[in-house]
Amino acid sequence: MHTESNDDRMTSAPVWGEFVRFSVPSVLGMLAISSATIVDGLVVGNYVGAEALAAVTIVMPMLSVLFGILIMLSVGSAVMAGKMIGEGKLDEASGVLGKTSLSVFVVTSLIALVALIWPDSLVQVMGAKDELIATSSVYLWWMSWFLPFLGIAVLLMQFLRVDGKPGLSLGVMVSVTVINIVLDIILVVYMDMGLEGAAIATGASYLIGALAALPAFVGKGSHLHFAVSRGSWSVVYKAALNGASEFLNEASIGLVMLVFNWVLMTQVGTIGVASFAIVNYLMMIGIMIFYGVAESLGALFSVNLGARKELRIEQLLRYGLGTSVSIGIVFALLLFFYSDVLVGVFADDNDMETQAFAVTIAMAIWPVFLFSGANIIITSYFTGMQKPSLSAILAILRSLVLPIVFILVLWQLFGLVGVFYALPLAELITLFVSLMLLSKNLPKRFVESSASPL
Repeated sequence: MHTESNDDRMTSAPVWGEFVRFSVPSVLGMLAISSATIVDGLVVGNYVGAEALAAVTIVMPMLSVLFGILIMLSVGSAVMAGKMIGEGKLDEASGVLGKTSLSVFVVTSLIALVALIWPDSLVQVMGAKDELIATSSVYLWWMSWFLPFLGIAVLLMQFLRVDGKPGLSLGVMVSVTVINIVLDIILVVYMDMGLEGAAIATGASYLIGALAALPAFVGKGSHLHFAVSRGSWSVVYKAALNGASEFLNEASIGLVMLVFNWVLMTQVGTIGVASFAIVNYLMMIGIMIFYGVAESLGALFSVNLGARKELRIEQLLRYGLGTSVSIGIVFALLLFFYSDVLVGVFADDNDMETQAFAVTIAMAIWPVFLFSGANIIITSYFTGMQKPSLSAILAILRSLVLPIVFILVLWQLFGLVGVFYALPLAELITLFVSLMLLSKNLPKRFVESSASPL
């Protein structure tokens, strides 16, 4: 009896079923990861204090740049490998995995070394002043010990998905989350280790996640394996180019956060940065759902491009857009009507000033959810189709150029509160550009251009 392989299912099984099979584990995994981050915020905000919450936010721009590099290499190489899998070239796909894994380990090790030697200087560059310098540098220093393992975990979770194992990828992400939460409670709440404990909890959870994912790529029964000697090292460059939009998304978020932190430290101080941190945690859940759907589609897009399945790609794109827009409406309504309740979860009941300012920020930012989901899906579509220039245009607009322009303009026109309208306005304008580019670059065009000559 013939057993249908994961590759066969991705290119021939009912499209809705494959969309659900990939998107549900991916979304749950993203929610698991964001839950761990949110628990970090809850624990730090309630058991360490607003200053500690601000310190974590100060470090976030650097971590965003790091995640940008990781996602760039991981997503870029995964969609390349996915196309090779769709074409039946497993050895070449394994070569991509091996070379990218080594590159990720080297890059993250170098970044960790810099952060371990100069933590104080780095947090000052990111906007830390006075008492926040020492607090922020402690968090960064301890996190840096685990950065190489974090990088490998992120990469392998991407390759598990493109290798047709979304359930296993979900299992790894859930294990990372559970371990992070348990360690947060032990180290921060019971052992009173403060930010040091929070950093160790996060880092150790990714170390264990990387170890849990490794067996899927080691041994004779592995579908993909670490083949460093297979193929040319140019695949790393191509992967980075293909994943450039993902890097721009993540790194630009870090740069925009840097600008926000600078404005808030200048105008309000620690309370302002802590308030912005709370709103970031609230936004994270919805945004991570969008990215979960987008990343699951990236694997399906790339494999079906390799198999030249134009109609399947069109259906997947419609499902992704419909799902993200619907979820975005729900989250926008929740943040608009219940911002005070949601903010109160993250701040000490006695810290009314931080809570009040966080609600003010939330009431300006909530429309982000109405537009960002579609932008993220369309960006992922262009990445999956291996058209990095198109995805990069959208990433630069929504994550860097438009937010910074609007922050500066609205600050001058409407004062501090006007700054926070920059994000939804940037997403809205990017959506118009996204839809225009999509209308001119439908799946048929990419499938025809990828066809090999007879």
